Amino acid sequence: MPRAHPLRPVVPAWDDTYPEMADPRGDDWAASTVDVAHRIWDRAVGGPSFRAQAKRCVRRIDRWKGALRTADDAGIGERLEAVRRRLRREAFSDRAIIEGLAVARELARRSTGLEAYPNQLLAAVALLSGRLVEMETGEGKSLTAALAAFVAGLAGVPVHVFTVNDYLAERDAAFASKLAAMAGLEVGIITEKMDEDARRAAYRAPIVYGTNKQIVFDYLRDVVRSRTSINRIGRAAALFDQDSGARQPLLRGLHMAIVDEADSILVDEARTPLVLSRQGNDGGQAALATAAVEIASGLVAQRDYLIYGLERRCRLTEAGVDTVARQAEMRGALLAGRRRREELVTQALYALHFLRPGHEYVVDGGKVCIVDEYTGRIMQDRTWSSGLHQIIEVKEGLKPTPENETLAQITYQRFFRRYRHLSGMTGTAREVAGELRAVYRMPIMAVPPRLRSRRKYGRLFVAPDQAAKIARVVARVRHHRDAGRPVLVGTRTVQASQQIAVGLQEQGIEVSVLNALQHDLEAEVVGRAGQSGRVTVATNLAGRGTDIALGPGVAAAGGLVVILTERHDAGRIDRQLYGRCARQGDPGVVEIIVAMDDDLVVRSSWRHVAPISRWLVRTAPWVATLPSYAIFGRAQKEQESLHARLRAESVRADRRLAELLAFAGPPE
Repeated sequence: MPRAHPLRPVVPAWDDTYPEMADPRGDDWAASTVDVAHRIWDRAVGGPSFRAQAKRCVRRIDRWKGALRTADDAGIGERLEAVRRRLRREAFSDRAIIEGLAVARELARRSTGLEAYPNQLLAAVALLSGRLVEMETGEGKSLTAALAAFVAGLAGVPVHVFTVNDYLAERDAAFASKLAAMAGLEVGIITEKMDEDARRAAYRAPIVYGTNKQIVFDYLRDVVRSRTSINRIGRAAALFDQDSGARQPLLRGLHMAIVDEADSILVDEARTPLVLSRQGNDGGQAALATAAVEIASGLVAQRDYLIYGLERRCRLTEAGVDTVARQAEMRGALLAGRRRREELVTQALYALHFLRPGHEYVVDGGKVCIVDEYTGRIMQDRTWSSGLHQIIEVKEGLKPTPENETLAQITYQRFFRRYRHLSGMTGTAREVAGELRAVYRMPIMAVPPRLRSRRKYGRLFVAPDQAAKIARVVARVRHHRDAGRPVLVGTRTVQASQQIAVGLQEQGIEVSVLNALQHDLEAEVVGRAGQSGRVTVATNLAGRGTDIALGPGVAAAGGLVVILTERHDAGRIDRQLYGRCARQGDPGVVEIIVAMDDDLVVRSSWRHVAPISRWLVRTAPWVATLPSYAIFGRAQKEQESLHARLRAESVRADRRLAELLAFAGPPE
């Protein structure tokens, strides 16, 4: 193996039975300090930056273009085999990456008709060097990931390409398989409805596409099969046990990962651990949940409990503890344990005050379905733990389901740090660059767009209340629709999308709605959203991944118009919505229409000054608009800081648990 090179991390051997990196220990800060010191030293002595080296690699890749373009199939085959041998011998050396991507680009052109642009090659070099790439929406991340995965497959490195939903996994796998087939490589795909035998067969392919949840849960199933996961012998026995397929692991280990929409997966979803469970016995859970909701509903705010809006939690006061104890006595032995009853009542208060239908969850087909706050999708087969899900069911008048029994759990932070080679792509990473480097040891490189952006920003409008906001949205939609421009209206919640859709329909405007209740039509609805005069209302489009192609005449009319109707908890999500228009040099317009009683402001510490701003916006909007809008930025910063603290606490708790259970193996 060649010596370590600044362009790439040291690539370990790939021939372990079930390879994965060891969990970082409590002294992980030392490695980060060394990494920072190396970067400072490189700059001090004038060493070339990674970006400069990567650009040089792209120029060298371009030198192969003429020879490969004119080569016949036999010549391409010979070059392919030479590259395969070099990659197997040198792993991800700079020369191997250059030759591998040169061949991959030509094969992609021949198999798909698409030729990678220099910015896509630059991103592929970064992926193969263990970096997180920030690419604008619409710059071709699917082709970029396919090129990097192809080179890894040629090198004999099993690679998992993570997407955020089954539709994208199927779409990108079908695209990558055209390229991979040119080199005799298989592409596997993991989807929700596959059985274990099909999954096991798919994971044997050198390139595997799947969603983050599906692959993580398959890893946990392997852990459950072999609780001696720290001991390679245990997994080796299972791997080579041909008499019992059920005992064989699903995965081949954690070799290499390419994570699409990396900020959504590695940051936004990292606060909640993934829990593999099975349905347990009722154990009186229905009666407990019912009693908790009844007691919580009878408590008095400020006297029995306090509400912390910014932190989204409730706390019982001493008077509340006494009230709960008296109410529990009346119910006999059901709530005899003090700690358990107080936890359940606190959960019930949280459910009553902070979890709302159409926002955090929807009731669909008689079931409570959790809605992902960042993507607006239903999180299939996910339930809240510690009795909270049953409490929500009681709150909604449904029959409580038995509480699940935990078999294994893991956080995204711990799971992805176990990959020997981790890289990713996203359109919005700079806001969380420090966190990604500290947690995942993954440097970030921004790749400029191929063409200069033609996105324009319309006039900001701050409404005093929801009714005024909806009226303004309807007026602007009508204006743009009459001019032949398609309009995409972005909302945070299912409820908001329905309210705006109703407001548009009442004015005779035909509208398509895409939210957690209409997710089955996602590709069709988003695919038509760029047609002239089309109006689409959608919840968070983060990670939806479907390109909005402009219809005939739309570019000349000004392109797609995106209307943001509410600021999100993270500014990155706002930027993802903006990125739906003006892609790849197309024109586009972004308009921001918000209200002073939006949920972001109501939950923030700035809610106390909101009434004053509301009055000013009504009386003197030309004066109050910018100062009032500044409140949204402050409120958003509060939420971003809160979520960052919660994620940091999750990492610290994870490490504490790992240290406490070090004698017993991994904590999952």
